[in-house]
Amino acid sequence: MNKPKRHKSKLIQEIQQNRSAAEFEKTKKRMLLAVKIQDAIKAKGYTYTQFAKMMDQHVSVISKWVSGTHNFTTETLFEIEEKLEISLINTGEEKPAEIINKFELTVSINPKDILTSEYSNYLNPGILDRYVSLQGGMAATVNS
Repeated sequence: MNKPKRHKSKLIQEIQQNRSAAEFEKTKKRMLLAVKIQDAIKAKGYTYTQFAKMMDQHVSVISKWVSGTHNFTTETLFEIEEKLEISLINTGEEKPAEIINKFELTVSINPKDILTSEYSNYLNPGILDRYVSLQGGMAATVNS
């Protein structure tokens, strides 16, 4: 098996050093978009030729789309979404953010009101808390 050769080119090093983080992020997003389209085409069982006919495009255009170099219009992305039944653009309509509300409930009760005399030895605050906890109930505190 041949191992890939590592080329040390001053030009390649210069290009890599001069790329901005923003340019790198744009390229990364284009590639991820292209992969998502390509995966959807494969998942539907379409060939590029079949998908090109559905989109009324040439196969070469579809190849450009899945290469990650194409600059899409929103209209094209909307049409791709429709034909492949996928979501490419997050407009925030798909799923609202989950809202979690936290509440604190304090219940006050005198243990003597709920425990019979046989449990009177549990009235010690530490022991009562452990007993309630072991029974799977709420944690309890005793206020004197």
